[in-house]
Amino acid sequence: MTPSGLRKLFSANPARIGRFDGPPTSDAVPASLVDGTPGDLKADLIALLGKENVLHRAIDLVRYASDASPYRLVPQVVVLPRTTDDIVKLFRYCRETGRHATFRAAGTSLNGQSQSDDILIDVRRHWYGGKVEDDGRRVRARPGMILGHINSLLERHGRRLGPDPASSHACTIGGVIANNAGGMRCTVQKDAYHTVSALTFVTPSGAVIDTSRPDAEKKFALAEPQLAEGLLELRRELLADPVLADRTRSKYAIRNTHGLRLCALLDGDTPLGIFRRLLVGSEGTLAFIAEAVLETTPAPRVTSVAWIPVPTIDEAIALVPGLVSLGASAVELMVAPALTAAGQAFAETPSYWRTLDPKAAALLVEIGAEDSNSLEATQHQVLELVSAARLIKPVEFTTVAEAIELAWHVREGLLGLIGKNRPEGSTLITEDVCFPPERLAQGAHDVQELLAKHGFIPGVAGHAAHGNLHFTLVADLGGADGLSRYSAFMTELVDLVVRKHDGSLKAEHGTGRNMAPFVASEWGEKATAMMWRIKQLADPHGILAPDVILTRNPSLHLENLKSFPQIEGVTGSSQCIECGFCEPVCPSRNVTMTPRQRIALRREMARQKGDSAMLAQLQREYQYDGIETCAGVRLRALQLDALAAALGATMSQLALSLRTLGPPGPITALRPLQAELRDGPVIDPRLISMTDGLVGAIDTIAAILRNHIGSRATVPASSTGE
Repeated sequence: MTPSGLRKLFSANPARIGRFDGPPTSDAVPASLVDGTPGDLKADLIALLGKENVLHRAIDLVRYASDASPYRLVPQVVVLPRTTDDIVKLFRYCRETGRHATFRAAGTSLNGQSQSDDILIDVRRHWYGGKVEDDGRRVRARPGMILGHINSLLERHGRRLGPDPASSHACTIGGVIANNAGGMRCTVQKDAYHTVSALTFVTPSGAVIDTSRPDAEKKFALAEPQLAEGLLELRRELLADPVLADRTRSKYAIRNTHGLRLCALLDGDTPLGIFRRLLVGSEGTLAFIAEAVLETTPAPRVTSVAWIPVPTIDEAIALVPGLVSLGASAVELMVAPALTAAGQAFAETPSYWRTLDPKAAALLVEIGAEDSNSLEATQHQVLELVSAARLIKPVEFTTVAEAIELAWHVREGLLGLIGKNRPEGSTLITEDVCFPPERLAQGAHDVQELLAKHGFIPGVAGHAAHGNLHFTLVADLGGADGLSRYSAFMTELVDLVVRKHDGSLKAEHGTGRNMAPFVASEWGEKATAMMWRIKQLADPHGILAPDVILTRNPSLHLENLKSFPQIEGVTGSSQCIECGFCEPVCPSRNVTMTPRQRIALRREMARQKGDSAMLAQLQREYQYDGIETCAGVRLRALQLDALAAALGATMSQLALSLRTLGPPGPITALRPLQAELRDGPVIDPRLISMTDGLVGAIDTIAAILRNHIGSRATVPASSTGE
């Protein structure tokens, strides 16, 4: 074989990646971005931050356009600041040029609060870090630190953070604070609003404030005089209106992340005290949080869980107050259709789940204690409490770690399970609302009836101990009928939650773009006007996250909904909901792309016309970013299937299927070449020797690693890894 033949053998042909056969969509990325970031913007930001901190290719803009929400905005550029000085520079640039910016950390938010159609600021890549202080009683963390990693540091101290969302192994502390996230065990008293004790933040004007410093209050007043005085004036106005003040307090007696946190005006009595509290739940609209200090809570030494199945949702909810009074750390509600689906999807779940009456429901109860004796005593009290209930099956507590993990895997995996089973091409929207405890049963019934009325699955689940319900809407929002059905549902949901039950339209997921048009519906005109004044005082140039939390657009929640065109169905890739849970464990996450981003790119290729310049550009850039740097592909090319499976098969299988259209893997390519060189005319003896040596070395390394890891890689090759 000639040298040119060798080059051809190993050269990539990105065009062969192709696009999945299907019609192009209206939300395809426009041809104007085929060369990526506009030249002037790119040059400005490279001069400001350095070339390595500016992502500007078309493929970069597309992979950051999607997050866990049903929305999609394509940024003009993605920047990776490293220091607060970089943030100050970016804010100054936005003020001077009239541009706006949005922060993004893990991208696990569900309501569109981490998306931008201008400058998107990645605050995960260079903002990881945290440390334990005061023997675990508090932690100091940067915004890119993963919540689960903080809890791992705290484990040896017998402590943990209060917020515990289902995304804890992917979400970051910055997002937890920005959304005031909750979770299964998180009471109102343990959320970020109540446990953040200090913040270091950067205001839109460029002031850097560390609230823990003795002179912080003075520094804040000097740097932000209008903001400081304006906050005090707002506090005086709220205190002068006892009706609104009382309503504000009552609204936050239950979970509420809808709008800006007005109770900060009541809880703080100084400008900085007010503003620090306002930043919690502000979703990046008021300032950048560079570091946070949070108080921790004790973790129980021993825990157990049990399922309490009963014939109706009313009977399940009737047990909740008693369980909470006995000290249950978590009480989770699941209805029969969800349990039936889980029983079919997860091995080792109870067999009776598969045959439950659709009207049945169950509570997942977790008990924690300091020792086994105390745990058993509480378990006995729970059994006494439920003894009078019409139990479908006897209640049995377990302390087996694997059984506890399975129970929580079922509860936390509901969203992914629904996403996996949804119709091809449909959109998945997750809503979360909160009812006063005494209204939970009726509220759950009303939500189910409303879902059924509009043709959605009438299933609810959630944190029953906190009155917090979750439900999902699966719909084809690409057509007028699907969009109008969703719009009508949302209008009626507002009436149901706010006017009938005086609940919260957003309990723990944040407002985002999804519920921003309805802030005034829940809070009234005066309170909403106060929120707008806070925004204008803190961000007078409007550079941070426009339309997040507060918007003048009543149809915002119906705009920029992303399509889900069909792609390769390898190990469920086409059903990916883009939650981002895969990203923290992806080896190439800080090199090129993650599984979620690779899937998002394939979807964008499917949106494009077959002959579009954008498709060709994405194919060229995807060859290296999407295929050649996928760890699963590299390992399988070396025949290390066990380790590739342990890393997660979904993306590696997809990338492998695409790679077969491009250059072959080393074993596949070299073996025929080795035979040809041996049997054909000798071009250069050294080439035969080098090829033999390379093939032998790969075989040896593969054999050694297979033997070394084979017994430890237990994830089956068909696992989705999501």
